Amino acid sequence: MMSLEATKQSPEVSVALLQGEAKVTFVSFHDSIGQQTMKIDLHVHTAERSRCGKSSEDDQIRAAVAAGLDAIVLTDHRRFAPPEMIARWNRDFQPFKVFNGIEITASEHDFLVLGVYDPILEEREFDYPELHAWVRGHNGFLALAHPFRGRDEIPLDLDRYPVEAIEVYSRNTPHHAAQRIFDVAERLGIPTLSNSDAHSCKALGRFYNLLDSHPRDEAALIEQLRLGNFNGMECCHDGSLRQTTRRDDPCPVW
Repeated sequence: MMSLEATKQSPEVSVALLQGEAKVTFVSFHDSIGQQTMKIDLHVHTAERSRCGKSSEDDQIRAAVAAGLDAIVLTDHRRFAPPEMIARWNRDFQPFKVFNGIEITASEHDFLVLGVYDPILEEREFDYPELHAWVRGHNGFLALAHPFRGRDEIPLDLDRYPVEAIEVYSRNTPHHAAQRIFDVAERLGIPTLSNSDAHSCKALGRFYNLLDSHPRDEAALIEQLRLGNFNGMECCHDGSLRQTTRRDDPCPVW
């Protein structure tokens, strides 16, 4: 069976080689001081539950493993993954972790809701203040996804109803809007996220968040996100890594 260390060298080739395998050999990443960290993508779609999704849930997980990630959050549009499937993936792909989440549209903007599983999020239409109150009332984590996509402003009252994080880089976040997103994050005092917003296998691995440690469960993940104990990362096409939590120039567009 192919080890993860082998797959990290050539993600596109390794994805093909991993097809059909239920189990993978996984080697966790450790930083230079020996502390275990976690590479996690908080924004991933699947063909089973998102009409715009092009790759199956199993293929997305295999691609994430092949790209060297430690975990992903499935955030399909208005659909949760069945809890029994989350349990199966965590068993079959361990120690790789799969968390449940959802992407919700409210007041014409998209939000990632993490840390709370409730079918009402699949059924009810929310405006933004209602969604903010509901998520806060259920101790969930609310992040603004791909701001400034297709628009030049964020016509939401984020000062009165602040999100807990904002995506600064993803496949669907305009790179030219990065400085404005940093400005919003600094004004609100919230962290910035780096996610793939992957709808197919090929999109995984470029953007992710590097957590300071491995959360043992979903509650620990939400706690780390709230504390800001992570750095957004971008893997550039030349293989170099860049922290996206800084106001550095982005990698050249792929």
